Amino acid sequence: MRGRRAEPVLLKIRRGNPGKRRLPAEPEFGAGLGPAPEFLGAIAAAEWKRLAGELENAVDVRGVDRNALAGYCAVYQRWREAEAWIRENGTTAVLRSDKGAVTKLMLAPEVSVAFQALRELRALMAEFGFSPASRSKVPPKPAAAAPDNVWAALRG
Repeated sequence: MRGRRAEPVLLKIRRGNPGKRRLPAEPEFGAGLGPAPEFLGAIAAAEWKRLAGELENAVDVRGVDRNALAGYCAVYQRWREAEAWIRENGTTAVLRSDKGAVTKLMLAPEVSVAFQALRELRALMAEFGFSPASRSKVPPKPAAAAPDNVWAALRG
């Protein structure tokens, strides 16, 4: 699909629908992310716990966003594990002959894993507004609706 990415309807509404075009209907999904999925590892589950509450308070996330956040957390764990391996073993792998002589130095496979995981993380970060540049593109959670008659609401 080419061209600009479509803006969420909620964002268009909050901006006052500047183009004054008819807005498409969006499906209604259940609110809340719930607990971390069971298939996530320890690091990914901790990341879920750290982010889920913040997301539910800050942006309009739904239950349908659960898989996207689980994917982010799983990739986050893969990246952290690859970085830990690199920190412990370095970025190069040594290939040796049968006699133990060094035949070739090459980039360790974990470096590629870490690089690819970081690329995936950056794409998923943009979806949720985790980076400063993408934060302004994600619509905030709608505020509680104000009553029609403020005076009647104040009187009780």
